[in-house]
Amino acid sequence: MSFFAKLNEEKVKSGSGRQLVLMKDMNGRTGRKTGDTVVGNFGEDRVKDNGERLIELCTHTSLTIWHGFFNHKNIHKYIWEQHTKNLKSIIDYIKTKQDLKLKIQDVRAYK
Repeated sequence: MSFFAKLNEEKVKSGSGRQLVLMKDMNGRTGRKTGDTVVGNFGEDRVKDNGERLIELCTHTSLTIWHGFFNHKNIHKYIWEQHTKNLKSIIDYIKTKQDLKLKIQDVRAYK
């Protein structure tokens, strides 16, 4: 069973009455979208394979990926950096049920 299938199975097991917060290094890039309930407009420029799978899972299970909803300086935005190639990425994500959005005040990286 794939990781994303197992994650979906566990999300379904949690039921609709419980609060759910997922925190994990997903090693994917989810990009940015304006007016979207899953991905905000302050994320990265690119979307990669794992990011697409994560977005699909969150879309089907009504989860929100919070990093893209808060505008921060790059030092508080990117989790992973490779200075020699000037690469940086948000790979650790906080995800919650979409109906929790009023309780989430900020999500950012601390170095």
